[in-house]
Amino acid sequence: MKPSLPQKDGLEERIERAAVLALQQRVYGYKAIEGLPMPLASNEGVIEEAASLLYGSHWFKGQIENQLSIFVNLKIWELLSQFQADKTSIDEYIQQTAEIANAARGTMLTGKINQKDDAHSLISSLADHIRGTDVTDSQEFANLASYSKAFTLYETPNITGLWQDDKTFASQRLAGLNPMAIRRVTIHGKVGTSWDSLKPKLSPVITDVTVQYFLGPQSSFARAIEECRLFVCDYVALKQAKAADDAPGAQKGQFLMGPIALYVRTDDFPGLQLAAIQIDQSRNVDGNNDYPAMMAADATKAGNANRWIMAKMFVQAADLNFNQAVNHLGETHLIEEAFALATRRQLAPQHPVNILLSHHFRALLVINKLGELTLLNKEGLVQKILEGGLKGALTLIQDAYDTWTFESLDFPCRILARGLDFNSSSLKYFPYRDDGELIWNTLHDYVNEYLGLYYKSDQDVQEDYELQAWAKEIASGDYGHIKGFNSQIKSLKEFCTIVQRLIWTAGPQHAAVNFPQIDYAAFIPNLPGATYAPPPANFTTVPVEAGDLLALLPPAVQTGIQMKTTYALAGFQFDKLLDYYSSLDCEPGNVCKKFFDELNGRVAETIRKRNKDREATQGLLPYRFLLPANIPNSTSV
Repeated sequence: MKPSLPQKDGLEERIERAAVLALQQRVYGYKAIEGLPMPLASNEGVIEEAASLLYGSHWFKGQIENQLSIFVNLKIWELLSQFQADKTSIDEYIQQTAEIANAARGTMLTGKINQKDDAHSLISSLADHIRGTDVTDSQEFANLASYSKAFTLYETPNITGLWQDDKTFASQRLAGLNPMAIRRVTIHGKVGTSWDSLKPKLSPVITDVTVQYFLGPQSSFARAIEECRLFVCDYVALKQAKAADDAPGAQKGQFLMGPIALYVRTDDFPGLQLAAIQIDQSRNVDGNNDYPAMMAADATKAGNANRWIMAKMFVQAADLNFNQAVNHLGETHLIEEAFALATRRQLAPQHPVNILLSHHFRALLVINKLGELTLLNKEGLVQKILEGGLKGALTLIQDAYDTWTFESLDFPCRILARGLDFNSSSLKYFPYRDDGELIWNTLHDYVNEYLGLYYKSDQDVQEDYELQAWAKEIASGDYGHIKGFNSQIKSLKEFCTIVQRLIWTAGPQHAAVNFPQIDYAAFIPNLPGATYAPPPANFTTVPVEAGDLLALLPPAVQTGIQMKTTYALAGFQFDKLLDYYSSLDCEPGNVCKKFFDELNGRVAETIRKRNKDREATQGLLPYRFLLPANIPNSTSV
């Protein structure tokens, strides 16, 4: 089917397009989900999408094989723990392991993945395996390093040997799972975080010594801000989220803790230095800011080592909770669904934008349905591992959506709004920003050249009645609910920006907030889903022992669930960014191939060189998550 714009087709072709879209609109409907501000697809649409994945696609098989490896890994960990505890013979242990693997493969790889009628049952079966059987609580963690024993089939992440280092901790804000929280502190607050709003929330324990420890005795907060040296991660959003009464951890039934972490830029290190941590803050700024807090200046004093680690654990738990609920689930998976539905409902199959975006929305409806079945319910994985449980996560999503607009999908706009410029003058090391800029700019050129094949003027955009219906549905409060999206698209430049944002969100942005999970969230002490003990009442004076750190972390059952979720979400990659050029018509295929080669040539080589330089500096982390080969086209996992 040759690509064409509807206004340039003949009458017969227009009638045919209209008939196909009428059918599509019956199949792909919208469905409201309790607690979510954005709509998802109706079950009929999900089944149709799943059926399309059964032909010439390895998506289902890849997902199932990933689940198989997760299942076997956790069972081997469980058996190994029993072997060590019960002195089971090694022969019996090996036999049991082999039986588990064979049984799992027999039940999970059913051989039916080429039959269209099995689409619904495959989704249900895959959801069952993702929920899976939890490990028992028989395992005990003798120390923090014991958590690494859970990696049996998998390579142990490098973070297991680095996570207690302060520079590495700070580098995770710039190259880890959540690169979206860090903001520069500014005086005026037009960008970044205003010092006038931040200062009243800080404990009196946090003084100018915070920055003097790194910048010398002549420095102060005011001077550090003026010199663009002070940065913050303020998890105040968690203070509005109340954990479910049956949520995991010690904060159940309470408003979540909202840590504040301050960072300083020095001249002798290209990254950031962790300067101070405040474990909590008031829900409202009422002057009551005497919360447990520590400065890095005190971390090396006698008796403070474990106390400092504990403070960092509270920050990490907050960071993971916000990222998983908002940056990952809300602002990639869920927000994209409206665009995917409108594309199927309003753009005919031969529409060049449908042809393009179909690759960037592929499997999205199915993976989101799996998320609904396995994450977004009272027995789901969110309820089992995250600090706020399902109730807290839904509150975070709703609150973020209240301030979210379509411009929030714009990569450079968000970077600049956080006070993080692109010229590296205030922050030399920020891999998400720097590598992301390469990808973003390449996508800009790709989208402009691709759309330029079909739209020769603004008038072509305005006269494309399918495109205008698409925009109207996305902006409508009855359908897409996308705030800030214009119900009419008036120019080619505006349209190119729209498509660029959608491809960025579906591929690179999702890759950035999802795939680092294995490197950073699979080792639980580094990024615990919940904290299982409150901070000591006299945090700065009561000794913190190694046992107190273990008590703070998830036990074996929740550890297994978090590991399972981590590998389920990040252990399988379906395709590679712009690898679909051979499936396109000749001319657009050549355009796509040109930019695929650009990504995997010049862009990839630049990132690889940067990573060599990053690895050469102790305390910096390499960043492979925006290497083009590691970016899928769509949010398909």
